Amino acid sequence: TSISNPNTWETTNFTATFTDADAGGSGLDLLFYQVLEFNGIEWRANNGNGFFNDNFDAAIHADWTDSAGVWAISSAFLNQSDENQGNSNIFASLAQNNTEVYLYHWQSNMQSGASVNKRQGLHFFSDDASLPNRGNSYFVYYREENDKCQIYKVVNDTWTLMTVTAVTINANTWYNCKVTFNPASGEINAYMNDALVSSWIDPSPFASGNYISLRTGNANTLFNDLKVYRARIGQEIVTVGPGITNDVRYQNPNPPTPSCRIKSIVKDGAENWSSLATLNVNIDWTPPSDVAVNDGSGSDVDTVCSLSELTANWSSSSDPNSGVSIYWYSIGTFPGGSNVAGWTDNGLNTSVTHSGLSLTQGIAYY
Repeated sequence: TSISNPNTWETTNFTATFTDADAGGSGLDLLFYQVLEFNGIEWRANNGNGFFNDNFDAAIHADWTDSAGVWAISSAFLNQSDENQGNSNIFASLAQNNTEVYLYHWQSNMQSGASVNKRQGLHFFSDDASLPNRGNSYFVYYREENDKCQIYKVVNDTWTLMTVTAVTINANTWYNCKVTFNPASGEINAYMNDALVSSWIDPSPFASGNYISLRTGNANTLFNDLKVYRARIGQEIVTVGPGITNDVRYQNPNPPTPSCRIKSIVKDGAENWSSLATLNVNIDWTPPSDVAVNDGSGSDVDTVCSLSELTANWSSSSDPNSGVSIYWYSIGTFPGGSNVAGWTDNGLNTSVTHSGLSLTQGIAYY
């Protein structure tokens, strides 16, 4: 999979184009993408649009509510350290609905300890993550003590175990966990290190969910790089602007630092996952600052004594997002006019003398 966008800078909504192929012959099965935004401190995603991203590099973000357990950032990982806690809970809001297929992706590492019942996993499509079993939801558990992957459904805060499959899980080892959910078909697939390890189809799937929640049981567990992707087609519109419903709500903090990042990952019918493709996009929707124009070479003058040239100078403009690259000037017989000299590239120079003109005495030029 790869991503392309023809413009160096985007100032409004734009279309990202994805190119996908399967060389093995089983055919493309699921296509996912994620839109990230840089808020000046870290890369996040608009969880109101069904995307989520947390690399746990800094303090626990305000998106999260710590409901049970001892959660902290440790060495750029999220750590739930209380082995005595049988049902820890840290949750965040995430819009999920039945028109999308979702990919939930995280890394986990259950530390060795006295417990013989260590487990970790994720609730998704939860309607109330503050409840002990997150109201109505699904969750996937990876169990270290007996090498199992389990898929649960929770109805009215009561869970039912739907599948149990064998998989080797060792303590003090990082694992790549992926879960896909198709709310239209009810199909849930759980992967570990990109291998399909468990699957279940809900004949009566939930139509929507408002939260995701990390959950551990009797396990000192490290988490990293929690991401949620949405299904896509070959082209997707990325919305840009300060409004709360846009995918990218921040502009570049400076010209070389992009504020938009698009990711793509795909899976074929034989359960092979592609590598992750990434494209950075520069965003700037605000114009440069205005300038003050003076006629002449210094302070503003009202009269010049030449019929062949005009001189002007202006204050510098600034643009923190993309920088100022060109000043243009024109000359006309009315404000904003260009009937005497058309719009001309002046580079980064803030003054100009335009010669070779045929001016008329007594006429005002702008």
